[in-house]
Amino acid sequence: MSFLKNRYMLLFGIGLAFCTSCIAPVQQSWIELASFLRNQSTRTAITSTGKVFVTVSGLEGSGLALTLNDSENLNVNSNGEVFFDTLIAQGATYAVVVKTQPTNPTQSCSVSGGTGTLVSGDIKSIVVNCSTTRYTLGGSISGLLGTGLVLTNNGTDTLSLSSDGSFAFTTTYNVGATYSVVVTTSPIHPTQTCSVTNGSGSFTSANNISNLSISCTTTGRAIRVNVSGIASGNLTLSNNNSDSLTVTSNGSFVFPTDVAIGSGYSVTVTSSPSSHVCALSSATGTISTSDATVTVNCFSLLAQTPANFSVLNTNQSIVFRFSAAVTNTSCTFGTGNLTTGGTASFSVSTTNLTNDTLTLSTSTTWNPASVSHTFTCTSAAGNSLASGSIAVRYTIPSSTKYVSTASGSDANPGTAASPYATIQYAIGAMNPCGTPPCVILVEDGTYETTTNITVYNNVSLYGGYTPGTSFATRNSSARQTIIQKSTPTDCGGALFSGPNPCPTLRIDPAVTNATYVDGFKIIGATDSNETVAVSVITGKVILSNNTLQGGTGNKAAGLFLSNFGGSNTSDTTMGAILSNTITGGSCTPVSCETYGVFYFSSTGGLFPFLQSNTITGGTCSSLSCKSYGFYLVTASSPDLTLIRYNTINGGTLSSSLSGSESVGLHINNNSVAGKIYGNSISAGTAETSVGVSLGVAMGSFALGDNSLKSGNTVYGGVGGLFSYGVRMPAGGSVFSNSIHGGNVTSSSSATTRGIYSASGVVSINNNRIYGGNATATGSSASFSYGLDISSPSATSIVDGNHISAGNSRNNGTSNSFTFGAYFNSVSSSLNIYNNMIDGGTCSLANSTYTCRSLGLALNQNTFATNIFYNTIYSGVAEDISIPLYFLGTSSQNANVQNNILYTEVGASTRHCLLHDGLTEATNLTSLKGNVFYGCPTLVKYPSTTADNICSGGVVSDGACGTSSISTISTLNVYVDPRQSVTTTTYSMKFRNYSSSSPCTATRILNTLGSPAYDIFNAARPGSVTGISAGAIEYDGTCQ
Repeated sequence: MSFLKNRYMLLFGIGLAFCTSCIAPVQQSWIELASFLRNQSTRTAITSTGKVFVTVSGLEGSGLALTLNDSENLNVNSNGEVFFDTLIAQGATYAVVVKTQPTNPTQSCSVSGGTGTLVSGDIKSIVVNCSTTRYTLGGSISGLLGTGLVLTNNGTDTLSLSSDGSFAFTTTYNVGATYSVVVTTSPIHPTQTCSVTNGSGSFTSANNISNLSISCTTTGRAIRVNVSGIASGNLTLSNNNSDSLTVTSNGSFVFPTDVAIGSGYSVTVTSSPSSHVCALSSATGTISTSDATVTVNCFSLLAQTPANFSVLNTNQSIVFRFSAAVTNTSCTFGTGNLTTGGTASFSVSTTNLTNDTLTLSTSTTWNPASVSHTFTCTSAAGNSLASGSIAVRYTIPSSTKYVSTASGSDANPGTAASPYATIQYAIGAMNPCGTPPCVILVEDGTYETTTNITVYNNVSLYGGYTPGTSFATRNSSARQTIIQKSTPTDCGGALFSGPNPCPTLRIDPAVTNATYVDGFKIIGATDSNETVAVSVITGKVILSNNTLQGGTGNKAAGLFLSNFGGSNTSDTTMGAILSNTITGGSCTPVSCETYGVFYFSSTGGLFPFLQSNTITGGTCSSLSCKSYGFYLVTASSPDLTLIRYNTINGGTLSSSLSGSESVGLHINNNSVAGKIYGNSISAGTAETSVGVSLGVAMGSFALGDNSLKSGNTVYGGVGGLFSYGVRMPAGGSVFSNSIHGGNVTSSSSATTRGIYSASGVVSINNNRIYGGNATATGSSASFSYGLDISSPSATSIVDGNHISAGNSRNNGTSNSFTFGAYFNSVSSSLNIYNNMIDGGTCSLANSTYTCRSLGLALNQNTFATNIFYNTIYSGVAEDISIPLYFLGTSSQNANVQNNILYTEVGASTRHCLLHDGLTEATNLTSLKGNVFYGCPTLVKYPSTTADNICSGGVVSDGACGTSSISTISTLNVYVDPRQSVTTTTYSMKFRNYSSSSPCTATRILNTLGSPAYDIFNAARPGSVTGISAGAIEYDGTCQ
């Protein structure tokens, strides 16, 4: 068509030329236009061309060359669109081919759409695709047992491995690529150290790399637990007081952190699921070549109906609900006095879990008695109760009277249909009880009295019955049966020291433990004398499930006990204070005192039984007043072993109230015996707050049980000036407790202490001790002490503790100090063994003042003090940071061996050991086998400085000269112990060796005869040559 069109135009032009003379001038412009069109058509047909474009993709190498029609070469260096300079004429052919393939890396490039004939325009349909020949990186692994191993190449490509054999990274690589393979995550469960052989190089030829070799060796083993018997809730376990595991179901689990081979493990229950008791088997030991497995049995009695210490009607069944399935033969009768005139039998049913409920019924009736009976039970799976047995305590009445303040009258016969109106009248009607036990059931309501109500032997009171239900419904937990004495007439001359305070409810001295008071709220009187809600003098009553609320007086208490207790821990006739809520009321005079529980005894050898109560001191607002949760003062020697599982709190006062004190537990007699454990004890708020106060030398009494490794949780409360976790003016024994020194914020000096002792023999073993948090905002200093021990007597020992100062912050215009452990005026034998001591954290708002953190400090140490196997960290400070400091110019005679001493690198002044003693030749008797790290100056005396470890582990100067320091030192090292750090309770740091720790720290050749154990009671030395510096003996792999 284009050719014909041009031809017609040409003929038309010729015709016009011949006829020009015939055409009128007006037509001249049309002729010129036709001529122009002819010329343009001729030019297009002759000169039409196009460019050749190429799109390149996948190019990685260099040297790619393309050629067009074997005439023009085009070098290509990058992906994208390129073009040839040569133009292709219309109708001409073109051919683009690869002339030279790229290299570095070697690639193969192919052309698509590279040939054709130009019709019109540019050619843009040609594509060159390049691909690279890539190679794999891999090898083989052996010895892998754990999980979680991750290899990384060149910091980016990762590969997780779970079994022995061959492996390869999923990423492929070009010839010329480099590689560097390292282990970025080591295996755990068991913990292993894996090394890489042939791990770096380059792909020098067109071949896969397959000679990487990964070899794994086991350095630690898992602590596994098999759990059974959990119905619901959370079980939290702890290993070595540092590693925590929480489980919510039955099955097999593993602690997050393995234990090094040769090291000890000790698993304990931190918290059990609600209503469960969990018992451990195989909970301690030393790791060998296999995992350790701990069995946790939580098979428990979750509920019992009727509840213990209730009335059991003669024809009523007892229903037990367990945390796992049972059978009708799961429980068998033990010892006791639950009897029937017929046959007792068990039946199984389902409440929450299949077959979780066992019902005990009688074919006739139960025989009247004050019942105490035990049962032994196993689950359908064969697990025994974690608690060992069930103990049921009931009153099966022979005679019953009823009281209702809403519908009763003392003129009535005291039946359910016609009850009495007052409690005291009902008691009088039943006393003496002819055939015990006699029971009085009391409806909810408020029962006013002007004189005390006296409970007599074998006449039990049960409150909580719902009005209008004919005593068929009871809700004793609500405690709405209230006894109070608003306008007392019998309080004249009442004194705690009598002992005869003014009570609302009085227990007659002749009462035995067949007599119960359960389900009441009893309120003390308001009077100018000394008042209590309930007083028990000699009687052996069972007080359970009550609220006892002190009134108001010169002194006030919720519960007053005098000569209360059994003859030994297994006395079946003793009284008991169980599951009550007890508060101290309030007092008004200057220096008055209020108590949750006040205990006095003039009879020796009693064992008071108080368990599972919540006890809180009262309130006061007068100068120098004091609030005590539990206060004991005695002229005899009671044993406190049966005071367990209580929550004991001091009252809440004003922290700015001058001279005020809030104390959780106060014991003020040196003849007290026994071991208190299992309690949560806390101060409240006052100018001085104290968790536990031991008023005098405690003799054989201990806070905690060293043999069972079971203690209490103690908190120092909130103080206006001072707070103490434990305060001992004359020493004492503190074992296996978790102690927090409390919190103080003050515009004056602020001081917190974990444990304080002013003098006497101290035995402080196996505790977790945190100094608390002190903040000063004025012109006085702030202090936090983990331990503050003055004038310790001979044979004192501090062994196996995890101790940390807390936080000392000065926001005012003074200094800030922290002490992990501070000993003042040591003039007799003192052993400091196997402790992990941390100097805490001090900080300042004004940097012109001094911030100093000390790990272990001894002031005026003049007697041979053995400091062996401690891990001592200086703490965090801006200015002065020292792990071990002997203050005072007269200090001398310390024996320092096999410790780890290291500092916080941020402080401006750092010495591992600083000694102020002027008699430098006797400052230290020995300095052996210690690990120093982080301190520019290792040891500093007033005139001698040592900053170098010389041949044989001698601590000396840079020239290895002879000095008073070097002559008593040997086998010391300066090395980073590379310990793993775990954050535990109160954000304390627990430091342990690992497979990356240096052998120079874990295998020191300085074996001591004593102690022969570490912080976990693992043997020293262990199974390898040498012995570990610091608190933990480590026999695992080292570097």
